[in-house]
Amino acid sequence: MKHFFAIILAISSTLVFCADEYYKPVREKWNYVKPMKKYSTLFKGTEGVVLHIGDNNTWANHSTKWARLVHHNSRKDNYRVEDTTILKWSHADKDEDPKNGWWLAYKDAGEGRSHTTASGLTTELFLKGGHKSLPSAEAMLAKYDPQVAFIMLGSCDLRDAKASPKDIAGRMDEFIKMALKRGCIPVLITIPPSEKFNAESLNKEYRKLARKRMIPMIDLHNDIMKFAKKDWKTKFIAEDKFHLTHRMSDAKPSKRNLQFGCGYLLRCYLCVEKLKDIHKYVLN
Repeated sequence: MKHFFAIILAISSTLVFCADEYYKPVREKWNYVKPMKKYSTLFKGTEGVVLHIGDNNTWANHSTKWARLVHHNSRKDNYRVEDTTILKWSHADKDEDPKNGWWLAYKDAGEGRSHTTASGLTTELFLKGGHKSLPSAEAMLAKYDPQVAFIMLGSCDLRDAKASPKDIAGRMDEFIKMALKRGCIPVLITIPPSEKFNAESLNKEYRKLARKRMIPMIDLHNDIMKFAKKDWKTKFIAEDKFHLTHRMSDAKPSKRNLQFGCGYLLRCYLCVEKLKDIHKYVLN
């Protein structure tokens, strides 16, 4: 009987450990720290302003939901100390505040957009401005003056505009250079997989671009594949074959929870993890 209880206790301890284990994201194969430190000295704005720029997959309540709920006392168990520290540094605990980029990305501004995202947004439309009344890339950077800018665009370029991956990457490069000149650290996010187009054809160009500019990168596509393998079509991509899945988007981003499959929770968690690295190794 003693042996039986010992086994049960061991199994319970293992389950608790697994539930609290956290995923280690796919890292860049280049060191962006030194070049980003150089550019960061040009920054003159408010510390901790972090933008999230994107199309349909960023314009969503679920996209930044876990980060935005950090100030809710009833959800404290969903955050480690280091999560809370970096989120408060980036103003995530301040609703209705233009310094809170997590809020800006989700807050509805009419016409199918938020303040920094819009449905149907392509790299070309972002550079030009005016799509659903969204500011141009240059105007957005000037208005919010971010210290860090996460950007995930390209899916609508491939789906709607039928643009070539090289042309899309070229336009993304224009934004990256724009951001760096202001001392803003751009974080390029690879687009998620889709049955509607060849996402990897663009992601390969994005990886080359990020390496060329020596900027931080979140390889969302590879992280999804690492988690889901053959199940990515149901676990991380919605039935419309385009949007990320949103179930559990406000849950604790433990490895166990992520394995159930939630595209938006994974994206948000990866952004927080990358922001910790940038804050620790570049900005400090």
